[in-house]
Amino acid sequence: WPWPRAVFAEFLQKISEVKPKAIALDVTFADASRYGNADDKKLERALSLIKVPIVFPIEASPLLIKNDSASASSFVVPLSRFLNSGVRLGHVNIIKDADGIVRKVPTSIAGPEGKTILSFASASTEVLREGITRIAYAGGAGTVNSIPFFRVLEDESFRTALSGKYLFVGVTAPDLHDEADTPFSRGITTSGVEIHAQIANMLISGARIRSTSTVESIFWIMILAILGS
Repeated sequence: WPWPRAVFAEFLQKISEVKPKAIALDVTFADASRYGNADDKKLERALSLIKVPIVFPIEASPLLIKNDSASASSFVVPLSRFLNSGVRLGHVNIIKDADGIVRKVPTSIAGPEGKTILSFASASTEVLREGITRIAYAGGAGTVNSIPFFRVLEDESFRTALSGKYLFVGVTAPDLHDEADTPFSRGITTSGVEIHAQIANMLISGARIRSTSTVESIFWIMILAILGS
């Protein structure tokens, strides 16, 4: 790691043939390939031929949270050669609370020059919510069906099963440190790409977490206190 861009080019070409709804590739191609310009050209060409929506990640740095909105003055973005008209961009910023648990995501970030960057999940599903949203997780790590990259690359039957699906592609190896705790963790972290897939699931299903009223909160605190005693 990082793999040659030619590997991703082959992957994208093969998976696009089964027509998934979108391919969200959580890998930031922000620097030239260490294998040389010819390697970058292979990915650039593949992207120009694919008709399926492709979503690339960008990262706000630093992210400013104020009230119920998020903004940033700069972003880490892919190389411009990969950003043709068929490529969408979505930010991969998530919000860790003071206890280190990811519970929220900015549905969009206000960038420089009045640009608005949707979240990675929103850019993939084209479903938008306003402000900073609490994530309605469907479960802990492993809840989202996961298929090894090499199986999709080498076995047509695995690719066929992904027809009509939203496909999130990203790293899961702990050594790459793209993981975080969620309310379901219980000591087991969830990969960043699965968190984004969980957010996409929340958007597609319409699930949401709402805050209880003061009266409801008092009622449940009393009930739990009585049960505890």
